[in-house]
This record gives sequence, structure tokens and C-alpha cells, in this order.
Amino acid sequence: MGVIMAFATVATIKVDRGDCDVANFFIPNIAEFNLERVSPGEAQSNHLLSIRHLDKAKLRSIKEAIPLTTKVGSDKIWCRSRACSACRLMASMYSLIIRSQFHSTDSVEYTILCSNPRAAEAIVEILKTGGLRATLLSAGEVAYPLSLTAREMEILLIAHERGLFDDKRRTTVRELAADLSISATALSNIIRRSVRKIVELQLESVR
Repeated sequence: MGVIMAFATVATIKVDRGDCDVANFFIPNIAEFNLERVSPGEAQSNHLLSIRHLDKAKLRSIKEAIPLTTKVGSDKIWCRSRACSACRLMASMYSLIIRSQFHSTDSVEYTILCSNPRAAEAIVEILKTGGLRATLLSAGEVAYPLSLTAREMEILLIAHERGLFDDKRRTTVRELAADLSISATALSNIIRRSVRKIVELQLESVR
């Protein structure tokens, strides 16, 4: 009996907006940082950032600008701030944000997982209707076993994006778990369960 496949779309959307408190502070004030993840909300959004040479003075200046800041590793922090106009709209949509990247204080790029290309196009139109300038940069289809849940798919895509499966790993299970605000054991179980489903799919295809 063959494994039933499902399909989803990974899309990248660029949004112009200038009201992100985190971008407006970090870009002109912090020399070397990387936006690792955004969890958007309708009132507040959480931003995970890695910062090179994160010392006490730098952390203090960040907390003065964004009080709801928590250090989660030697070089990473979570910042909770007022949700910008883009995050407020993204929080209400049926999609998973895999990756985010600041282009400038006025521009952000979201890589999302959604049901199909039409859904990605609809998200862009909703952003435009909300008064934002939004552009669909790319949209590609990915196949996965129907037994793979949306959460498992999200975790695998983030783990792959962050380099967990690289020959020379760019992150560890413990680091990624901290970034996702779950335990390392829980993350290991999700990845092991997801990989087992994919392996079963491949074995089934050659039988």
C-alpha cells in the first residue's frame, strides 16, 4: 500500500513597513546581529536574535530600548515588542513563519509555509489591503507524507534552514530547542518521529 502524499507551499514575501520597534533599534545601533525567528502576535510579537559579542553593556542598551528582553544563550535574546503592522496581519493568517529577515528598518522578508501558491498570493493581497506594500518573491511546492503534522513539517523546515542536518552542523538540538522555547527532549522526539515517517515513505516507494 503506497504512502499518501500531501503538498504545501514554501513562499517568501517581502513587506515594506516602518513601525517595527525591534528593527528601528537594532539596525542603526547594533553592528552585527541576525534575526533568527519571529512569532507574530496581534498586540505583541516575539523576536529571536543572535548578536555577536553580546556583552553586558550591549544587553543593557537593548533592555533600555526594549524592556521585555530575555537572554536565552551566550549570544541570543528574545525581544517582545509592540506588534508592527506586518506582524499584526501575519498573526491572523493561516500560515507558519519559517524564517524572517530584516532588509532595512522599513522592510522585512518572511519565509512561510502555507497550503498552496494561491494561499501565498492571498496573503500578499491581504497585506496590501491592510495598507502595506507586499511582494511575493518566490513560491515553491514541497511534498511530504500526509501523516506528517503541520508542527512536524514546521520543525523540520526550521531545523534544515538553521543547519541541523548539515555535515558540519551550524546549530545543535539543544540550541534549536531553546530558540523554539521547547525542551531538547521534546524537539528530539519530534525530529525522530518526523524522520521516521519520511524514511518509511522512501522505503515504501522502493518496495
